[in-house]
Amino acid sequence: MADDQLLDTEQDQDTELQEFDPASLPLGTFAPFEVSDQPMWTTKEGPNQLTDDQKAAIKQMVDAAAKADSVARRMEVQGAWMLELLDRGFQRITPSSGGGWDVYGTGPTVKNNYGVFGNQLNQNFWDTNVIGEKNDIIVACLTREVAEAKFFPEKPGDPDDETYAQTADNLKHFIAEENRYAELQAEVARFFCTDECAVSYTSPVADAQRWGYQETPPAAVPEAQDAALDTGNDSDKPKIRTLSRVFGKLNRKVPIIAKSIRDWQYCGIAHEIDVALARGKYPWIAKKIKAGDMGIAEIQLDRVARQSINLSLQAAFATGDNMMRDCTESFWWFRPAFYTDDSCPKEQRSWFWQNFPKGFLCVYAANELAYIRNEGMDEVLNEFHARSGNGQNRRAITESYAGPQMRLNVLVDLWDEFCRKEIPRVGLDADVWNVDSIRSSSVRVGVYEPAKAPIYGQPLANSMAQFPQPQHAPTMPDFIAWLAGPLAEQLTHAMPALAASEGDDPETLGQSKLQNNNAMASFGESWKSILHGFANMTTQAVAWNARVQPDTEVFDSNTEGGKRIRAEIAKLKQGSGVARADGTANFPESWNDRQAAWMIALQGAESPMFAPIFQNPITLSSMKEFMPKGMVLPGVSAVEKQRAEFDVLLSQGAQPNPQYLQLQDLMQQAHADPNTQMPGSPQAQAFAQLQQMLQQTPEKLTSLPVLPTDDDANEAITCLEFINSAEGRKLSRSQDEDDQAHFENLMLHYQTHQQNADKKAAQNLQKEPPKVSISVDPSKFAPNEQAALLQLAGVPASAESIASDDALQPHEVTTKEKGITPHGTEVERTTSVVGKSLN
Repeated sequence: MADDQLLDTEQDQDTELQEFDPASLPLGTFAPFEVSDQPMWTTKEGPNQLTDDQKAAIKQMVDAAAKADSVARRMEVQGAWMLELLDRGFQRITPSSGGGWDVYGTGPTVKNNYGVFGNQLNQNFWDTNVIGEKNDIIVACLTREVAEAKFFPEKPGDPDDETYAQTADNLKHFIAEENRYAELQAEVARFFCTDECAVSYTSPVADAQRWGYQETPPAAVPEAQDAALDTGNDSDKPKIRTLSRVFGKLNRKVPIIAKSIRDWQYCGIAHEIDVALARGKYPWIAKKIKAGDMGIAEIQLDRVARQSINLSLQAAFATGDNMMRDCTESFWWFRPAFYTDDSCPKEQRSWFWQNFPKGFLCVYAANELAYIRNEGMDEVLNEFHARSGNGQNRRAITESYAGPQMRLNVLVDLWDEFCRKEIPRVGLDADVWNVDSIRSSSVRVGVYEPAKAPIYGQPLANSMAQFPQPQHAPTMPDFIAWLAGPLAEQLTHAMPALAASEGDDPETLGQSKLQNNNAMASFGESWKSILHGFANMTTQAVAWNARVQPDTEVFDSNTEGGKRIRAEIAKLKQGSGVARADGTANFPESWNDRQAAWMIALQGAESPMFAPIFQNPITLSSMKEFMPKGMVLPGVSAVEKQRAEFDVLLSQGAQPNPQYLQLQDLMQQAHADPNTQMPGSPQAQAFAQLQQMLQQTPEKLTSLPVLPTDDDANEAITCLEFINSAEGRKLSRSQDEDDQAHFENLMLHYQTHQQNADKKAAQNLQKEPPKVSISVDPSKFAPNEQAALLQLAGVPASAESIASDDALQPHEVTTKEKGITPHGTEVERTTSVVGKSLN
């Protein structure tokens, strides 16, 4: 390549690099970004550029919030820090001079590379982490079922609100799946054990690296089929999904005196991210972002505590090289009332109120202000508390066991030392015994050991002596067992029964279940806090989707049971709704609990109350997951098939009946014939027949054909159940034309299945001939007729034998007479005479 060509290539590359501006690309292109429908104020040039005075005012307000309650905050951080270390398994902790905790075996004074666990084992420290095991039991208890919520219209009866609630009820499934609610719920439960409280942050996030880019609709619909169709895949806007994150005490900073989130005038959430991620997220200040935090002394202990937990380092060592790439990302929310605080300059209060009437969110990457925007705290934040109480710094679930846990490790180590030192130690006379040889010899029985004869004829036993043995306190083993057992269960309520450790003995089993119920009842307020918290998170998530998602966005999928779930964002643009906790139980119900309830119900399946329930195929389909794999329950496949067909039935209207249209055409042709108007004419009779056939023929048919192989009876039951359900009732009452058409299609499908089921039932009935009983005197008939009657009765007879005089049976003649005896009394006499046939 020539020098001039090479020079031109290098100049082109330089020009291309200069033209590439990451800040000019949509947010979320390089890293996930929390988006909003509100404008951002940044230091970039433009209409929403922050002045130096405005930046200074924001920083003053953040400093005031960060420095508030400094002593109480230090206590709050220290308590949560200790419990998180204990749960992590670091039992050897001591207070540090900076107000935190030092983990044994780490720090600059350690002169080896053994690490925290190696140094502890080197000192014969063997931790017994009971509090971690109890935390695991509690987390398992509070996640036995995933918290669910159900949407209700803000104004019942309002068509827009009803549509919003129905769509939101479908969208919540996508939100729960995207956020992995089960894992978030476990995080909250773990924070309940160590921090007592948690806070969730729910916001829409744009992330091209994770979800790709939005699809833009075609600019125009091509008129010809051969025209190129614009697929709309050329958008540079990253897709948006609403995400929720959970943080504990070490991450959030709020007024400690406040009883609930309604009383928070400020809230700060901080966490550490890689400095490269921070620069990709905020490219307009990328050159200014360095590793570090905001530089506020009162909240630096929070950062050290978080890093100590994340890096498993002691407080004094969680600095320097270990955090050289860690950038603290800080989110600060302020309510409008904070505009009256002394930290907010009077000359700036009007600007804050005009531009941020909801309050504002400001975000810092290390000590650099990234942006500020109008955002209310209640739109994105939700608090969780494990127990009721005053203020924010309440007792964590297993905090009561922190002291006994530390005692337990000391006593177990001491008991271990006693056990090792109580093994007898023997001293040998070196002049008599070859000690080195004995130490290296075999320990097998019957080995000959070298020894010299004792001096002055003393016995060989006099040349050895057993050293005194240390004696432990007799109550120590029982005390250790009490610390690790009954006391731990009493203080944490984490009974073994919660882990399903039940005995086979009926009495033990009953006691275990009673203890299990009592233990779970103690977590009632924690469980209800999770239920209501996740319902509020779901309400926030749906509201954000309605605000920031494009109208054309559609969430569409099938559930495991075959049911189709579809949520159109366009239906959320009008109306509003709220999610409420679906369930009021004092504690979550496990899979085993539900299976046991089914088994109890099955035991009474033949009773008049339960028999109709178990004859319903929908009941059997609900019971399927609790039965052994491979077991076929009658009618369940039909229920699953019909449920899978609902997505087709509810996505289109009924279809015209071709037979009905054909009859209409024939009637029009017949009506045009003048002879049709003549009464009694063949044409008039044919026209009347066509009218009758048209009345009996349905005008429309279901869009999904019903097959002869379908289980019509059970599919009809499934359709009827859906029609009468809350979703079916909403569909039937909807004023939307599409909904009305879909409901009509569903009703026709149900009617077709029901008609076919009735026909099959009629065909299966066995028609038995009628039973007739007649009493006949054969002698009253002719001989041939008498013979036929007797043969039907099974008596062998023929007309010839009956006609013979000798074969005829005699007849009995009875005569009744009335008279008066010689004594004057009335008498009745009956006389019977048997003779031959009277014929």
